[in-house]
Amino acid sequence: MADQAADSIQQESDRSEGYTVVARRYRPKSFDELVGQDTVAQGLMRAIETDRVGHAYLFTGARGVGKTTSARIFAKMLNASNDHSGHFNPESEVAKAIDAGDDMDVIEIDGASNNGVEEIRVLRSNVSVRPTRGKYKIYIIDEVHMLTNNAFNALLKTLEEPPEHVKFIFCTTEPDKLPATVLSRCQRFDFPPVKLDLIFGRLKLICEKEGIQAEEAALKMVARLAQGSMRDSQSLLEQLVSFSDGKISVDHIHTMFGMADETRLALLVECMVNRDAGKILRELDLAIAAGID
Repeated sequence: MADQAADSIQQESDRSEGYTVVARRYRPKSFDELVGQDTVAQGLMRAIETDRVGHAYLFTGARGVGKTTSARIFAKMLNASNDHSGHFNPESEVAKAIDAGDDMDVIEIDGASNNGVEEIRVLRSNVSVRPTRGKYKIYIIDEVHMLTNNAFNALLKTLEEPPEHVKFIFCTTEPDKLPATVLSRCQRFDFPPVKLDLIFGRLKLICEKEGIQAEEAALKMVARLAQGSMRDSQSLLEQLVSFSDGKISVDHIHTMFGMADETRLALLVECMVNRDAGKILRELDLAIAAGID
């Protein structure tokens, strides 16, 4: 999948409204491009291949690991596939509409700002309306844990017995906040943090495509700072591009994020090995004075 992703990453073409950030421009449009979530991708593709698609899915994991992106890809597999096999053309009209959030059959809802019972009642009243051009009407609710208890109660009946043409995909960073009655009605997919070497590989690929010069050591450091979040790593990379003078270096990262360099860390370790309390306190004082974490 990783090799295929290197050849198939496609940038968003519509930049008429101004600059598009790296994280959006390189957002995966198919599971072949999605990095670090092979198990999830395999499970969802297998569900379509065996015609065992559930009516409600729960995608959980830390921020920036691909939950909402996977929800969109799964929606495209369900509605943009001409033969309903899950295979679709990323450049088709339906696929592009889903990517842009303009498809009438794939409704994305932000749970943080639409968390009341009235919003869920509107959703319930529209559920019975059949899809316009796709096979399913798909509701993607991001940050679903932000819904109120009354909203969950209003959703529960629809979630328990939804029409055949309706699918729900819930995305959340905090599944423990969902009622057990909701959790029991969903097929759950846990998205693990993306491995460091995979983040590094994607950052390196982006730099090559964007014509960005960057030291490999610097990209590896960015990958570590992202702590498993692909989106965070790309946001950090973009910050560094704006900050650097043409080439991203380790020194730029130390300066921008206030991190201690290897020399200072080695000196602190040496002081501890030698049990030199006075010197280590002086070095810590100098680091704090310099604003270094």
